[in-house]
Amino acid sequence: MRRVWRWQPVGGLAAALALYASGNYLLESIAEIPGDTHMQVTDAKSAVRAAKEYLLALLGDESPGDLGLEELEYDDRQDVWLVTLGFSRPWDRNAIATFTGQTPKFRTYRVLKVRPDGEVMSFMRRAGEK
Repeated sequence: MRRVWRWQPVGGLAAALALYASGNYLLESIAEIPGDTHMQVTDAKSAVRAAKEYLLALLGDESPGDLGLEELEYDDRQDVWLVTLGFSRPWDRNAIATFTGQTPKFRTYRVLKVRPDGEVMSFMRRAGEK
């Protein structure tokens, strides 16, 4: 069983900014991923599978939908897979679509670094995203 952890700043916004600069955070366990603790990432498919499991465990309470692979790259210098996943959340609708009853959704993109042992090292916005 693997655990997904999230760093949480302590206190309000001003305190959070000060703590972010200092590096002081609380570590909060937010999800458990069933299965082997050391999933071996031997190919692109297993890297994508590890990234998707991590994202769904981390953001499960936000109901991410339309989850899909957008980009995939192997960085041989760092020995990690860079997996870009796209997804949408229920609140990612524009005002016009809501007014007209249509449901086009904006997509959110995240890049996950996956090590050969299956551990996700980072979960970041794709470059150029807000």
